[in-house]
Amino acid sequence: MLLKGVPLRDVFASECLRDLSKVKGHNSFYDIENGVAPFTGTIGEDVPIITGIALARKLKGSDAVAVCIQGDGGSSRGAVHESMVVAAAWKLPIIFVIEDNQYALGTPKSKTYAIQDLSDRAKGYGFPGVSVDGNDVVEVYEVSKRYIDRARDGGGPALIAAETYRFHGHNIGDAQPYRPKGEAEEWWKLDPLPRYTKALMDIGVLTRKEADKMERELKTEIDEAAAAALALPWPTKENYIKTAVAEL
Repeated sequence: MLLKGVPLRDVFASECLRDLSKVKGHNSFYDIENGVAPFTGTIGEDVPIITGIALARKLKGSDAVAVCIQGDGGSSRGAVHESMVVAAAWKLPIIFVIEDNQYALGTPKSKTYAIQDLSDRAKGYGFPGVSVDGNDVVEVYEVSKRYIDRARDGGGPALIAAETYRFHGHNIGDAQPYRPKGEAEEWWKLDPLPRYTKALMDIGVLTRKEADKMERELKTEIDEAAAAALALPWPTKENYIKTAVAEL
């Protein structure tokens, strides 16, 4: 949402369920005007919505490409398969991304899939599939751009499986008894932020001093946005219903 131009304060306010009706006309976790699609509360059911958006863009002759990000657990839902079948048959401009963080809530991928590389699933639908190091910023960018450009040129959908790791629990009450001892510590060594920072330093684009200054400035920006979001009022029942109906 930040990359699409949605203010940081509004992102925080949505997460904290504050009233944004007077700010941008709705109080939700999406922003159609900025290209951020809505989602449902049911895992995997967002995919038909975003596939429908890709269809709408194609029918309108737009060069927009939809990017649908889902987890390795959610991607096993039936609606996901149906969406990929339709997207392939109609050559829709959509990129399906599986954020393969190794766990579906607390179930390891090895217990839910008979394959290791989830990008292999693309073969069954008839479009390209590729696996990337999801903790490598540059690799993710380069692969994403290649397939987005392909979709924009009429090449149809593709599937990108980004191998990564969920460093924390699924929710605040998750004690994570399912993780093998030492597993998280090994994955922390592949944290994408310090890896990318080091890569930029290695080629002389960034210095340690500049990185530290940037981190301080971003922390201040985050703190100020969070305070501004929490200062907004809670939505009234009447206003919440009014804005929800207006969106429909």
